[in-house]
Amino acid sequence: MPNWTLNFNGLMNIPWFKKNFQSFTLTHTYKSLYTMNSYQSNMLLQQRIQNGEPPNNIRNTNGDFLPDYQISQISIAENFGPFVGINMRMKNQASLRLDIKRNRQLNLSLVNNQMTDTKGYEFVLGTGYIIKDVSFNVVTDGRPQKITSNLDLKLDFSLRDNQTVIRRIQEGLDQVTAGQRIWSLKASADYMLSSKLTARLYYDQTVSKFKTSNAFPTLNTNAGIAFRFNLGQ
Repeated sequence: MPNWTLNFNGLMNIPWFKKNFQSFTLTHTYKSLYTMNSYQSNMLLQQRIQNGEPPNNIRNTNGDFLPDYQISQISIAENFGPFVGINMRMKNQASLRLDIKRNRQLNLSLVNNQMTDTKGYEFVLGTGYIIKDVSFNVVTDGRPQKITSNLDLKLDFSLRDNQTVIRRIQEGLDQVTAGQRIWSLKASADYMLSSKLTARLYYDQTVSKFKTSNAFPTLNTNAGIAFRFNLGQ
């Protein structure tokens, strides 16, 4: 199956973009995967050929041609990650990221003539800003000390919608068996206290609303202060 990734930054050759942005990149990515779980030779077909029947006209009791191989399941997965992506950084240290993602997975079962169709859509909007040379006065070993570093601010919002439908081919029936809509908000502020120690203030909130009646909406919130110590050089 074909796969590709396209990145375009030619807009930086336009004077207006070159004047206002440090970088401006457009992205498009497509990935696909075709999977056949297992297959085996059709022993009934081989037996009837050995019995002298012409191989081009061997049918089952329903009048359908017998295949050379018996395949239980076939899967196709497609992912646009992203379908459209915009990543920009301005001269004033502000950044903006926009991603529109789509994915789909089809599972065809040839045992019960049933297809499982899962589709997903995601919209991501992220922004950031770096405040340079932010100073704090701290006391270490009884002596005041001034710390100066950049304050890295980030804010991300995402909306994801996915749904799973079982399609019964012979009956012509479709049934939604799973799915949810997820809103996510993430905010953080990072500040380097030293070359090895970074302080981080964060807030994450996720709201989920399910598409089936046997699940209730959920709300998860995480907030706090984290310290990251780098043991490397």
